[in-house]
Amino acid sequence: MLRQHYIRKPEIAISDSERAQADAWIDQHYLFLIHPERRPDLTWTLDMASTAVKRHGARVLVVDPWNRLEAAREKGETETDYIGSCLRSIYNFAQDFNCHVQIIAHPSKMENVRRGHIPDLEDIAGSKHWDNMVDQGFVVHRPQMFDEKGDRVTYAELHYKKTRFDELGYPTKFGLDYDPIMCRFGSVMLQQKKSKPKTALDDQD
Repeated sequence: MLRQHYIRKPEIAISDSERAQADAWIDQHYLFLIHPERRPDLTWTLDMASTAVKRHGARVLVVDPWNRLEAAREKGETETDYIGSCLRSIYNFAQDFNCHVQIIAHPSKMENVRRGHIPDLEDIAGSKHWDNMVDQGFVVHRPQMFDEKGDRVTYAELHYKKTRFDELGYPTKFGLDYDPIMCRFGSVMLQQKKSKPKTALDDQD
């Protein structure tokens, strides 16, 4: 995906020289934290990230996705308390190392009346702390996965849900369109929601 993002071609169309050029750019700008047993936990991740900051000058840590980290809850510790403890550790890491941290997390299953609605930060699986403890919170929402013909819909929306400080911005939303070949989102006009057709039952008390 990073190769396609840099070269702006699908992987199958990238030449050997372009691939080498892209890989050199990736090596210059990215470090990948790979646990030897593919079972990283937060402590290991922050230890490796601190090394990346000190040795390589890294300034952004991306945890993607959160649910791939091995949970390390203490006996009797609730999930809410565990998430709160994790977020405090991440905050301390960011402050101590002057490093921006991004966490990619998924909402829990949206059941019944919540299905199809734009998720809130508190809908992220695990705890309401995802809403009340973060400095910024964004939601990428896909209103429709496929159209009436069964074709993939690439339109999405970026909802800026939470900002703790005014200088970071303010809650708003943007229209996005995903380019699967270039592996990037582009800005587009927000689409208006289609109004639900009225039925005779809607007029009844």
